[in-house]
Amino acid sequence: MQRSRALFAVAAFAMGASPVAACGARTGLLGADVVGGVLSTDGGVDAPLDGPRDAPVDRPRDVACGAGPARELDVWIAFDSLRAGNRDIYAIRPGGCDLRRLTTEIGDDREPAFSRDGKLLAYSAGQGSIGVMDLATGATAMIADGGVEPSFSPDGRRIAFRRDGSIFSIGVDGTGEVLEAAGDPGPTGYAHPIFTADSASLVADRRDRIEVIPAGSGIPVVLVGPGTDIVETPSLDLDGKVLAFSAICEPRVESIWRAPFGAHLTPCVDGTRMSRMGDSFSRRPAIGPQGFIAYERGVGFAEIVLVPAAGGTPFNVSSSGTDDRNPSWSPIGTSLP
Repeated sequence: MQRSRALFAVAAFAMGASPVAACGARTGLLGADVVGGVLSTDGGVDAPLDGPRDAPVDRPRDVACGAGPARELDVWIAFDSLRAGNRDIYAIRPGGCDLRRLTTEIGDDREPAFSRDGKLLAYSAGQGSIGVMDLATGATAMIADGGVEPSFSPDGRRIAFRRDGSIFSIGVDGTGEVLEAAGDPGPTGYAHPIFTADSASLVADRRDRIEVIPAGSGIPVVLVGPGTDIVETPSLDLDGKVLAFSAICEPRVESIWRAPFGAHLTPCVDGTRMSRMGDSFSRRPAIGPQGFIAYERGVGFAEIVLVPAAGGTPFNVSSSGTDDRNPSWSPIGTSLP
């Protein structure tokens, strides 16, 4: 049985912080008392004031804060981070400024996902369920016990998630849970589900392949792979025409790839590599406005970087040194609490 309950309100998030503060400002961080840290030299947050300070922090950004190829976009990149001690959800402008902390729960909050209209944020909550935050008020409801890796359908009606290697979907109000694809709870199970642009099918990875799963427990069709040890973390653009994913193509190197969505793809052969050859571990791509791709990069302490659709040198967005992962783009014009 699923449960839905209001958890808390985060009215303090709005105090003293403009949701559309100019990128590059050192204000709008929700206040040091809420974030539990101090301002860093690049607009982020240092280690918590009352916690250990021996973790690496504030690694130099590729370029100055407020720069980068996507700095003019009126969007946010949400991600999860250990920068306040436990893992919480944060959001930052794509130019690397105006950091916001969105959750303060006990336990680790991970894998944020914006709704297409920018009104809701789903995430894997530390209490062992899917949290759905109303971005207008900050109030959060818990749905789908045991669920992780949430993503919204483009029509805003349902949330896909993984539980024990199987893919489910559920209404945003926590009702109408449906088993979409049954999988094993081990490493060969399903993971990282997303909806297609018409909300009629799901896309998910299954160790060495990515499959399209018709909604309503249809027969899966292999879209990418098999062919390498790992093929995972699919992402679609807003129109559902471009697919990004990560794959291990060389020993101990996972890279980001981009290709048209629809035709069968051979990993590490079809498509365009978007991450640099020298980057040892890149995964979890998220396609945003104008084709920008944000992804996590690094082993141990990961960081959020982005690269234009045409390729080029990745721009370091988060650069906290405290392990930032699982980026998600907001719609243009989204306001945060």
